[in-house]
Amino acid sequence: MNNVRVFRTCLTLTVLAAQPALVGAAELEIVNRTTLVAAIDSNGDSSAPRSASFDGRYALFSSRASNLVAGDTNGRADLFLHDAQTDTLERVSVGNDGAQANGDVGSVGSVSDDGRYVVFDSKATNLVPGATSGVRQIYLRDRSDGTTTLLSRVGLVPAPFESANPRLSGDGGYVVFDSRATFVAADDNDLRDIYRLDRSTGSFELISVSADGRRGNGDSLEPQISADGSAVLFYTWANNLVAGDTNNLRDLLLRKPAAGTMQRVTVNSTGAGIDDMAWAAFQALSGDGRYVLFNAYLPGVPDDTNNANDGYRYDSADGSVGRVTLGPGGAQLSAYSSALAISRDGQMLLMHTSDGSLPGASVYGAGRHYRRSLSTGEATVVPFRAGGLRPLDETEEGFFSGNGSVVYASSATDRLLDDDHNGLRDVLRMDIGTTSGQRLSRPYAGSAAAVANGNSGGWPGGFDVSADGRYVVFGSDADNLVVGDFNGVSDVFLRDRLLGQTQRISRRPGGVSTSCSSRSPRISRDGRYVVFGSCDALTPSTAGGTYEVFRYDRTTSQMDMVSQTPQGTPGGASGTNFSISDDGRYVAFSSSSPLLTTGDNNGFVDSFVRDMDSGATVLASRATDPAGGNWDSWVRQLSGDGRYLLFSSLAGNLVAGDGNGATDGFVFDRLWQTVERVTLGNAGLEPDGDSYPSDLSRDGRYVAFTSVALNLTGATPLSYSRAFVRDRQSGTTEQINRRSDGQLLNGGSTIPKLSDDGNRVAFYSFASNSGEGNHAALPYRYFLYERDSGRLSSVAAFAEYEQPFSEFVLSGDGDHLVFSSSKTDLVPDDGNNQFSDVFLARRLSDFLFADGYETAE
Repeated sequence: MNNVRVFRTCLTLTVLAAQPALVGAAELEIVNRTTLVAAIDSNGDSSAPRSASFDGRYALFSSRASNLVAGDTNGRADLFLHDAQTDTLERVSVGNDGAQANGDVGSVGSVSDDGRYVVFDSKATNLVPGATSGVRQIYLRDRSDGTTTLLSRVGLVPAPFESANPRLSGDGGYVVFDSRATFVAADDNDLRDIYRLDRSTGSFELISVSADGRRGNGDSLEPQISADGSAVLFYTWANNLVAGDTNNLRDLLLRKPAAGTMQRVTVNSTGAGIDDMAWAAFQALSGDGRYVLFNAYLPGVPDDTNNANDGYRYDSADGSVGRVTLGPGGAQLSAYSSALAISRDGQMLLMHTSDGSLPGASVYGAGRHYRRSLSTGEATVVPFRAGGLRPLDETEEGFFSGNGSVVYASSATDRLLDDDHNGLRDVLRMDIGTTSGQRLSRPYAGSAAAVANGNSGGWPGGFDVSADGRYVVFGSDADNLVVGDFNGVSDVFLRDRLLGQTQRISRRPGGVSTSCSSRSPRISRDGRYVVFGSCDALTPSTAGGTYEVFRYDRTTSQMDMVSQTPQGTPGGASGTNFSISDDGRYVAFSSSSPLLTTGDNNGFVDSFVRDMDSGATVLASRATDPAGGNWDSWVRQLSGDGRYLLFSSLAGNLVAGDGNGATDGFVFDRLWQTVERVTLGNAGLEPDGDSYPSDLSRDGRYVAFTSVALNLTGATPLSYSRAFVRDRQSGTTEQINRRSDGQLLNGGSTIPKLSDDGNRVAFYSFASNSGEGNHAALPYRYFLYERDSGRLSSVAAFAEYEQPFSEFVLSGDGDHLVFSSSKTDLVPDDGNNQFSDVFLARRLSDFLFADGYETAE
């Protein structure tokens, strides 16, 4: 792949005409095909539960996935309840008639211990009959009788102001929430306050008042309630609810209505307020409200000297505070540590930290969850994975059941569990005493199909195409593209479009699967050789662990390491940005390793060319002396015969007269060992801004580049990027982001790619004046420009609300354009939800000349 800066933009790729055609006769196909049926993963992020039943049978979590349950078409975040006994999932943020919500649901909901009642807040207007004031309201879902009830009513009328953050007592009898609305006559402060609703009587009680009845003089919000309903914890900005509150910060207060007490929780061991924005654990109250769990950065106890966040337990019986996020033997942790949940009896803690002193800690500093007994001080890691977590596995957020027997967390770590490869945040459940966790945020509708079940292409997976478009290579996380792919890491694949076959390229000798990822493939003109990067030991001389560059010969099945030292050992620094000559003899790559050639001691990323026949590696990004450049240099493209290498660099010492202090494009002539700056204007004009080379014609004559320089246009300077082609033979530079009538496009144009002969140029642009289709709806486009005829055509168009990749590849014959997108409806049988796929647009010649143009013979 011609790696220039990869701009991953928030766009949606939309084909301009009915599928499978893009426009005219150009056709679109998906490349990463498979015949192996696999489960389709969830297609949206999910958050760890903030509520669970005492025994852990029921857990409530929010998700934006639309395929967890059947019929989820509202495009909104919803609340889901998992029943561990039946392993079923139910969407509970629905209306009284079962209708799906037409507005987002808050992430803070709550479930009763028996799983019957669920309380949540929502801005939806269709959950109950009648108007709902158009603001967030509190609802109760009764799963037993299938009803949804509006709780935040002032009399018989929905509250006029937002009500949010509801929590239930264990039996579902009490509901607490915050609101600016007035539910009792005594609430006259026109601020957010905390209310407790007694569902048995329907009466509201104002909680955010002092022991002697004073209303708060600041907002109060985000309450929690003890399981027995006797205690309510909340944040407040008021400073008149307890005596001595002079820190002018948000505090945590604990109210016990029956006892008539109000206590400040965020205090240190001396009882003085903590001058810090302390925060409550997700499950902060013990079952009877005696203990409160909170977190603070500033010291809360005398021996707190780590200058990091710690967790504390407040005892409302005697007002004492103790630090609870501790290591073996009660030792202080040095890393950020947070207290997430406390058991109903107040004796078990769930905490999260990356501290290396704890058992099961990550050597790379990944966060882990631990259960810590407050009576014995013992802390044990929550493994989630059978055999324990891998070094880079990371779990986040966190909650556990009231009895501490079930731990919940979220994780975006791909394949933390074997069936998780969606690259999204998922919800995990771990039953203490079992050997492996379970993923709750997965489709329960039994979806399975013969489509790729992981991301393909994109960044850093990468893709490339042979000159005639027959072979496409790409990186993919999917494990069902070929039989026997069980390694759990990304691999490099080759698709033979003529035979309809997919081959895995990144394998060890004898066809053994790799254990470390492979990516960013490039392919030779005829498809025989594939170059890619991998951190696995793919040859006898490599041990794995660092990304090296490899070349695979599909004819002989020979794998060779490219990024090796003169002694034949691995270069030892990640090789990136690859290119290969037509015959596969020459391979170019970038690396920061100082071991690849003698005298490379500049400490920067350099560009190299290796002769695979002679074994010689030469430094291409060399200065006139000939030391390496004084800044990083990145490979872009080799000429067909391997003589010329195009690379980019901010270095200012590669050629004489480079005084613009900007990124430029250079061509290294391997035969004459010279470096030429090629991102120039006519008459050798030096750009006054950055220029990014992206492609080189097969013979090395033409260079395509993008520039933001203001002095290259020869017309009114423009503030956005433009696309150019420079003829190295004539020394002329042509701006190619222009319409067929010669008028310049009025939006940024970038990443121009050349056909072998340099005549066709594909580029990416958000111009609105191309005259091709509806730019208001589809502003971002791939264009194809013919330099000899001056004709511009739009190949594919993008809207603004999803995430395809702007990087693409044009085949040598100029008739095939390959790109990657996560758009789900580019082809009728995509079928794998949000996963990015590799697409190929073919027959661009017919597309260009569909209106009667004839190619020159």
